[in-house]
Amino acid sequence: MKLFAAPILVTLPDIFPNEPEAFRALTQAGAGIIHVRKPQASESALTGLLREVSGKGHCGTLTLHHHLPLAVQYGLGGVHLRGVDWAAVPHGFRKSASCHAWNEVAALAGKADYVFLSPVFDSISKPGYSSGFERRDLFEKLKQKVRPPVVALGGVTPERVSEICRMGFDGVAALGSVWVCEDGKIEITKTVKNYEKLSMEWERCNARR
Repeated sequence: MKLFAAPILVTLPDIFPNEPEAFRALTQAGAGIIHVRKPQASESALTGLLREVSGKGHCGTLTLHHHLPLAVQYGLGGVHLRGVDWAAVPHGFRKSASCHAWNEVAALAGKADYVFLSPVFDSISKPGYSSGFERRDLFEKLKQKVRPPVVALGGVTPERVSEICRMGFDGVAALGSVWVCEDGKIEITKTVKNYEKLSMEWERCNARR
């Protein structure tokens, strides 16, 4: 699997009863990596989600934020941790981290499979979480050869994909522009449609590079 052939998805912070079905539908729609980030969930609730997902056969798609023992137990594809915690990660897991400044990105050269840099644009899912990056500065920094692969996160929409490509990002990740929830459940059809629209723009962008 090419890591950045398709947009990466980051989950909403809450756990939803039909989330395993949403994961399956998104995987079928081409999602190669889904980041499971559940800061508001208890470990027992997260365990229940992963137990249900593991019975549906797409654990390799998932990257878990923190909770390394659970990632190992359920055979997930990756872990998202602080760089100082990577020594304990078994061989074969994708390793990624979150960065909010370029010096954090540079420090992970040769160590991370990829990093998120955020927020590149004003966040959709976190109102008031504004970008502090200058586009021209990012363009220059992303031309550096000694750096990990960098994935744009924060305010990523289909309309912004071409600009992200021009800046030189290796991948895109989305949250607020994709997920749709209604009545306490994920609206799977609408969510998949949003993902496919984002993916189409990303494919078009990559074809021109």
